[in-house]
Amino acid sequence: MNTDIDYTIHYKNWHTPENKEEDIQNITFYLGENHHNFLPANKNDKILDLGCAYGRTLIALKRLGYNNLYGCELDTKCYEECKKEGLNIYHGDIIDFLNQDSNTYDLIYFNDVLEHIEKDKQILVLKLIKQHLSKNGKIMISVPNSACPIGFYYTMQDYTHNNAFCEISLSFILQNAGFKYFLFRPTHKDSKELINIKKKWYKMAKLELGSVSNILTPTIVAFCFNNEFDLIEYKRNSLNLTIDYKKITECKKRKILIKLLANLVPSKKLRKMIRLKFNI
Repeated sequence: MNTDIDYTIHYKNWHTPENKEEDIQNITFYLGENHHNFLPANKNDKILDLGCAYGRTLIALKRLGYNNLYGCELDTKCYEECKKEGLNIYHGDIIDFLNQDSNTYDLIYFNDVLEHIEKDKQILVLKLIKQHLSKNGKIMISVPNSACPIGFYYTMQDYTHNNAFCEISLSFILQNAGFKYFLFRPTHKDSKELINIKKKWYKMAKLELGSVSNILTPTIVAFCFNNEFDLIEYKRNSLNLTIDYKKITECKKRKILIKLLANLVPSKKLRKMIRLKFNI
């Protein structure tokens, strides 16, 4: 990202001094066991937040008792906010930081940052990040999701975004960066209203492309691990937030068919029993 740009002009549309506490509460929930479950068990684990903006993730972690916290931020005004909070932050480019930093980290957060980096440098950055993971280290990466119905708008509302990703393209660059063990999740579980809207989008994309992702939130999140065991354990201990749109679509078709067949049954009482049984 261009260092001459004041990124806070965009950032303050969503993050202000007035909603600081709300942000911190949301981050605490977002990373906690009732959502993404991506907090270290050991309070002394070394944690790095790359592209930490105002440092609110680090503040949330500090309040939870984590004490080995580091950050990196390019934007000067964001960096100044972090320093006001007494956070340990490197001011500068991520590549420069990773090239001169000799530390390894148990957990790295890299949320809403990769899309700001030029495409020809994205794989390099991921390779450098992987080199800074400890033996059992892990990383959380969130990026704009091109599979989302409003993915293009969500991506392009930020002038400094270079691109969006889907499961296929994100998997491509992760594997090229050397990651073997990872999975993708939506940022959240959609409401019933949104599911009803998005299942039509899913059906259309399925007809056009033959296959489509079940992750249709504006942002897609990758969870990467240095070993297969940690990946399996994470899957086992985390809530499933992904909506099975294929199953929903098939259930709707089945309900329509059952309803049609029920209407052919001559007995009114039997028709009522069938409708109650299959909730149609």
